[in-house]
Amino acid sequence: MTDAQHIAPSRSVARPMTVDRPPHWRASETASRVYAIIIYATVPALLAGFGFFGFSALMVVAVSVAATFVFDSLFSWLAHRPTLALHGGRMHTVLMGLLLAMSLPATVNWLVVVLASVATVVIGKGLLGRYTWQPVLLGRLIVQVFFHRQLSLPNGPVLGPEHLCLGRLADPAIVPMYGSWLDAVARRADAFLLPQPLAAIRDLVGGQAEWVQQAVAQVSQGGADVGTPAGAVLFKLIWAKLPAVTDLLIGAVPGEIGATCSIALLAGGLFLLYHGYIRWPMVLAFLFAAAATAAIAPLRIGLLDGDGVPAWRWFPGVQFHNGMPVGPLYVLYHLLSGGLLLGVFFFAGDMVSRPMTRRGQILFAIGCGAGTILIRLYAFIPAAPYLFTSGATYLAILLMNTFTPLLDRISQPRAFGH
Repeated sequence: MTDAQHIAPSRSVARPMTVDRPPHWRASETASRVYAIIIYATVPALLAGFGFFGFSALMVVAVSVAATFVFDSLFSWLAHRPTLALHGGRMHTVLMGLLLAMSLPATVNWLVVVLASVATVVIGKGLLGRYTWQPVLLGRLIVQVFFHRQLSLPNGPVLGPEHLCLGRLADPAIVPMYGSWLDAVARRADAFLLPQPLAAIRDLVGGQAEWVQQAVAQVSQGGADVGTPAGAVLFKLIWAKLPAVTDLLIGAVPGEIGATCSIALLAGGLFLLYHGYIRWPMVLAFLFAAAATAAIAPLRIGLLDGDGVPAWRWFPGVQFHNGMPVGPLYVLYHLLSGGLLLGVFFFAGDMVSRPMTRRGQILFAIGCGAGTILIRLYAFIPAAPYLFTSGATYLAILLMNTFTPLLDRISQPRAFGH
């Protein structure tokens, strides 16, 4: 027998291969580093929230992270799950606490924050640490339903230009005529009370708001040179009821701690795109679907009917008023308000609850974007009229999480020869 025929098997062949938990990367990535990068991406939005909501926002963030960490550690011990020290568990727990705080307003009671943390860990993350629905959004939705009077209000406080970071949100001053945060007249007060942008947009669906009916009636009595009813209503909405676009960009509007500053969210999102943790086709599909739905979905901005209610009009996004692009501006307000950018970059791209294939992710994002606008405009509960103004994006993502397995199944590429 030659040496070639008698070769002892190498011991290295029998060495077991260790496979860590997903996500699996071809590069030298670890779960801890992935979660750390996402945490870094949240910093700009959190800093903007601290600037416009002060120490109240800082308190919500601290309570959220601490409560999530404590309950996740306790639940892992009770459920005999692997310790948080393994597989980046601690970083993931911190990330969940930060994202939960970013989705909550600074004025929320600390007990609601604790209950949201419990719901995120126990119901969202579950016994095995594997989940179908994004756990933070599931915990957020649960407290949204039970504490909507604290989480869904038509108005909210914002610190004034001279009291950033150090001001108090308690007892905000009421501003009768509000044009821009920089031009606010209540400079002596630490904070002032401003309207939620989406609360005014919801008036365009009900048709019962007095200012909508007045705008339509004014056009009907004023002749053709005044413009169309749809254009006049959108003009009044933008210039009298909504904050300036610059306020939405810098974050000087009421809302959730990490969802108001569009520039900060875009910076964090670009950071995640650069590292490849979210894909640009998914982001573009989400934004395009939301913009297209907002531009097409009908509103009650037509002529008054026999009951004095404005008629439905399709395609509000193409409306102009005396040469002003009020329709495109209306669509832009949808994209920059209500946590849509927060949902695009930090929730819809969750690596566990999103589809795995590129085509599945695009279909998933289209459903999220269109669903966000439809829920905002048409989901209505009389007992809680503002329930879905701030949580529409979160609910749309959770609904699409339900179809993630189906999207993965139908979007799998066919094997060669089949």
